[in-house]
Amino acid sequence: MSRKAAALAAALATSGYFALAYYFAVSHTPDVPRRDDVAVIPRILRTGTPGTFYAHLWLPNHVKSAIVYENGVCLGDANAVYDDPNRTMTRDGKRWKYVEFNTKGEHARRWIVFPLR
Repeated sequence: MSRKAAALAAALATSGYFALAYYFAVSHTPDVPRRDDVAVIPRILRTGTPGTFYAHLWLPNHVKSAIVYENGVCLGDANAVYDDPNRTMTRDGKRWKYVEFNTKGEHARRWIVFPLR
């Protein structure tokens, strides 16, 4: 192998390495924290208002407010947290609640953080 070909192969390998490193750094999304005051949002549902979505979650009875996170970035306070009127069952101090918030609706990891009393 000539010197010129070896230099070209090294340059291509180096540029490929840094391109992959940049891609993985940009596309990485942090894992959802595992704490008692965090609830994962497995799916979101549309409302009649553009840009407003809601999630149906099993939350403690005392939760009246929440902070919404998307891919590790805080979106701010939820618009509303209210009880599901169709499911009045309560068990272990929890019940089904709706959490309404604003987002673009793209595929992302979402979770809420709520006060622990």
